[in-house]
Amino acid sequence: MNLDKFLKQIAILVLGLISVILSFIIAGFFADIIRLILLSVFTTYLLYPLLKILEKIIKNRIYSIILIYVGIAIVVTLGVLLVVPEVISQFMTLSDNLQNHIPVMLNWLRDAVTPLAAKIHYNITNTSFNDFYNIISANLLKLDPQSFINQITNMAGSTIIFLTNFFMVLIFTFYFLLDSDKIDKEILKHVPLGQQAKFGQMLVAINSTLNQFFQGQIVLALIFSLIILILLLILGVHYPLALTAFLAFWEIVPVVGPPIGFVPIFVSVSLKGMDNLGFNRLSQILVIFILFNVFQWVKDNIVAPKYVGNKIGLHPILIIISILIGAKLDGLTGIIISLPIACIIHEFIHYLKASLYPNPINPNQ
Repeated sequence: MNLDKFLKQIAILVLGLISVILSFIIAGFFADIIRLILLSVFTTYLLYPLLKILEKIIKNRIYSIILIYVGIAIVVTLGVLLVVPEVISQFMTLSDNLQNHIPVMLNWLRDAVTPLAAKIHYNITNTSFNDFYNIISANLLKLDPQSFINQITNMAGSTIIFLTNFFMVLIFTFYFLLDSDKIDKEILKHVPLGQQAKFGQMLVAINSTLNQFFQGQIVLALIFSLIILILLLILGVHYPLALTAFLAFWEIVPVVGPPIGFVPIFVSVSLKGMDNLGFNRLSQILVIFILFNVFQWVKDNIVAPKYVGNKIGLHPILIIISILIGAKLDGLTGIIISLPIACIIHEFIHYLKASLYPNPINPNQ
């Protein structure tokens, strides 16, 4: 009996691996469709809490969804007309200033290194380092704002595809929101009766994890970014909208996101300083660094645990690996959907372990 049970478990494991491999092969053929469905599912999780609030007030789910879509249309329209052009303009100005300051920093580095090299009698005083400096200066990346505008213009050819995908996501999301309370039951109908209880627990765990991610990680990231925007405006940091837009995206990504999102703020303060803070440049950098980390610590250690619990429950190494794999497979979209998918896989592995080993052996017995 034990041998039969072991062989059955091995067979299930092998079939599971084969299913995963076939799924990846099939996913390669339908990557665009799968991407749209995944984005729609994640958008559904993001909008579902707002739907529940409106549904209690309006008492009609369809009208509540329509009201959400109208609100999204207004926000997107205002963003395209008022915010996006200013963000692009600030990014272009920041890149132009960075380009102009790189030669200045190289000159400072050469002036600092040359006396040091002379003191230690190293033979690079007037030759090797100068040659190195000239090579870097000659091959310096030219961030041409006009080239940036041309690239944006060239993207006009893909506008129709983008709009089509956007409306498809809206349509999928509409029906997911409309039937969200029935989806779990429909899925369980296709699961064998003996596995429905455990599979249902897995679905509950996945729903809980994705709710924590979208209703917690994203909402907190947006709130935190808004606070940072106000802080940047009060301190007089240059390019506040562009810096906050970059930070808001990376704040969604745990562990590695906040440091990456802070880099442009650090660069901006280093180059242009802060208009409303009368300290020297080094003190200004130190102030913005301390303030950012204090707010980040409050968000991660005080607000987030009470608001979203344990967030997504993945080890930081797994988070980093998931982000790298997502970026490799699908670029920016892959980064956005990598962590929710990693959470789903994590819960599915727990389900498989519970199915294969329903009665784990206690080593203390």
